[in-house]
Amino acid sequence: MIQVRTVFKITAPLLSIFILINGLGVLATFIPIQINAGGGSAFDVGLITGAYYLGMSLGAFRNAHLILRIGHIRAFSAFAALITVAILSMGFSYSLLLWCLLRALSGYCLAGLYIVVESWILKESTVKTRGVFLALYMIAIYGASASGQFLLNIGSATSSLMFTVAAMLAALSIVPLAVTRAGNPVIEEPSALNIFDLFKLSPSGLVSCTCSGLMFGAISAFVPLYLRTILADLSQTAFVMFLVLMGGVLLQYPVGWLSDQFDRRKMLMILCGVIIAIGTTLIIIPPQSGLFLYGLMFFFGGASFSLYPVSMSHTCDVLNPNAIVSATQGLMLAYGVGAIFGPLIAPIFQSIFGYVGIFIYFNIACLGLGVYLFTRLLTQKPHTAAEQHSFVPMPNTTPIAAELDPRADA
Repeated sequence: MIQVRTVFKITAPLLSIFILINGLGVLATFIPIQINAGGGSAFDVGLITGAYYLGMSLGAFRNAHLILRIGHIRAFSAFAALITVAILSMGFSYSLLLWCLLRALSGYCLAGLYIVVESWILKESTVKTRGVFLALYMIAIYGASASGQFLLNIGSATSSLMFTVAAMLAALSIVPLAVTRAGNPVIEEPSALNIFDLFKLSPSGLVSCTCSGLMFGAISAFVPLYLRTILADLSQTAFVMFLVLMGGVLLQYPVGWLSDQFDRRKMLMILCGVIIAIGTTLIIIPPQSGLFLYGLMFFFGGASFSLYPVSMSHTCDVLNPNAIVSATQGLMLAYGVGAIFGPLIAPIFQSIFGYVGIFIYFNIACLGLGVYLFTRLLTQKPHTAAEQHSFVPMPNTTPIAAELDPRADA
């Protein structure tokens, strides 16, 4: 039984990241909506979103050295201050090049903030508490992303108020860590397993992680635009995006439990089938609002967000525990590449098929993944439940998160 005093040690970093992600979560939804309202194209949205994930991918593998040099509390303050400035600068005027640069800077700094929080949690955790701490961290991130959606209700699609609110939250996130006394955690430089070696070890896991990145990057950019097209006001868009994100939080655990019962490739194929079924329904019978839409989007979020942790778990099943950290870091890199290119590819489908084009894109991505997994099942012996590790939900943040994976201590 984990004592409250033990959990209290990570309260400050969890509170800081919760405050920060409330602002950045709503901003990720608001930016595509404002670009669209201002006459920007879907390709503009894709470029700006891709720049954000490019910054995150670079920061995830490059920020550890700086944090080691200046200390984690000062690094958190510096990164949060830069994000605050970047957000406020976006509120002044719209320029495609400027916004791409500012979003890349925000992504780079956000990765640094994740590293600070994850290394703090890693320092305070033990083998026995690591799984619980990781779960609390996941709840803080995804819970904040979901609850932050309701901040859309305080502004309009063309207002710059949302940038001010998000910037205030970014600045406020410094306080819990800044008033805490703690020693610097030990951070190891990321050592991701070579992509080609990863493909030899677990091609299904690598391809699935890349596909989940293609999905996630496009979801954050274009699902808000889809909802804004079919719904009457921003408050409805905020609520449905809340359901998408809550589906991603709440369904990961039951999906993970199911994936423990049989070969995870079959679970990944089922998730692809669910996404395709929901996407096809939304294309053929576009719902305007109500329980039908709410249910579809909740399960869409649950299936889409579960692709990444199930893919991670499938890869871990074929690895020795001492290789799990470097392998999952390599998978995070593959995911990041997918998240960069997903927002750049999806606008092509929107330009051809209109606002439902985003779900045609999702369907094609999942169909391709499903067919690939099916061919792997035909040629590779399935894993039994006894041969698999227990499922662990993993955040798609930085390589430090891989060190929190309790499977690495097996």
